[in-house]
Amino acid sequence: MKPASFVILILVSATIATAQTEKQTFSTPEEARDLSKRATELFFQGEIDAAVDLVTPYWPIPDQDIDAFRQQTKQSMPVVAQRYGTPFKYLKIKEQSIDFVAFKEVYLIQYEITSIRVIFTYYEGPNGLILNGFKWDDNMSLEFE
Repeated sequence: MKPASFVILILVSATIATAQTEKQTFSTPEEARDLSKRATELFFQGEIDAAVDLVTPYWPIPDQDIDAFRQQTKQSMPVVAQRYGTPFKYLKIKEQSIDFVAFKEVYLIQYEITSIRVIFTYYEGPNGLILNGFKWDDNMSLEFE
């Protein structure tokens, strides 16, 4: 390996390690549940930027992936509104856990025609709970399985 390549590899590795260590964790599941509820409320109100900004400090994925999620969501919401109508209610419908390893919360945002799901998955790492997954979809029928 050339010296310049080795230096670049070290810098990239250090940058990735620093970015991952800067993410915040939750001390308790209650703190994580509060984040889920607040983010879902913002999502329901159409405040996509605020919802994504709220979860970003706890979501250990690259910033460019978070930005892509944000942009795709913002582009999709007008289509969702056109197809499904106006959102009028949101509620938590499910929580599942895997002992002391992980838990998932599912919220529904009800529109005039159907609902979309907002799903949060948390993982218990060595430093506390992290947001392992945050997504939304219109696959409400999966909740009947």
